[in-house]
Amino acid sequence: MSLNLTLKDKVIIKNHIKINGKYVIYLHTTLALVSFITAGILAMHLHYYKVTKNAFHSYPNEWFPSVSASIGDHFPERNIFHIFIALCSFPRFLIHIMQLSKGFESLSIVGFIRTVFCGTFIYVTSSDHHDVHDIGMIGYIILTIPYYILNYKANKASFKLKKIMHSMFFITLIPLIYWYIQHAVKRRAGAYSIYAYFEWSLILQDVLNDHWYANDYKDIALGCMVDH
Repeated sequence: MSLNLTLKDKVIIKNHIKINGKYVIYLHTTLALVSFITAGILAMHLHYYKVTKNAFHSYPNEWFPSVSASIGDHFPERNIFHIFIALCSFPRFLIHIMQLSKGFESLSIVGFIRTVFCGTFIYVTSSDHHDVHDIGMIGYIILTIPYYILNYKANKASFKLKKIMHSMFFITLIPLIYWYIQHAVKRRAGAYSIYAYFEWSLILQDVLNDHWYANDYKDIALGCMVDH
């Protein structure tokens, strides 16, 4: 069978751009880490006494800022964080599309809804509306359970490493909840700073947990045709 290509066809084929699926996850990891770490450093540097203050205590009784205080209350860290997270949403939704393309429909749906909850507690901060912020965060954490389980079952590579990372995430929830109760219910001085350590740990673990699935999508090529 002969195939006759016009000059335009040849130009389109020549300019067919393909991106390995694993690089989408690498991009997501990079943007997510940059957004949180940059916001944290700026908050500590520019507004230390403000971001370490909470409803019950302030410095020196509290000495380490929570994620919410670091990303949600002050210029420029809030704005820089939102810009990077907006950029991060592109590879994040591409990840869910790749999951769908591999036949992992349930994983893709759960991941999409989980991402919406993530956007809720990121863009609606506790100072904007405390209840909406908490609903977004709680929904995100709850959906993390089926998301990790479905991810673990769907993707076969590096089982041992993924099992360890997932276990660490859920184990970290125990002291996180304990120290939050110490802060919110018992109003214990310093409890919120200790809670913040575990909160930042969960953020880093969650970003890296997604990163460990990069090789599971290396066989997917995302492409587009550039027509001149």
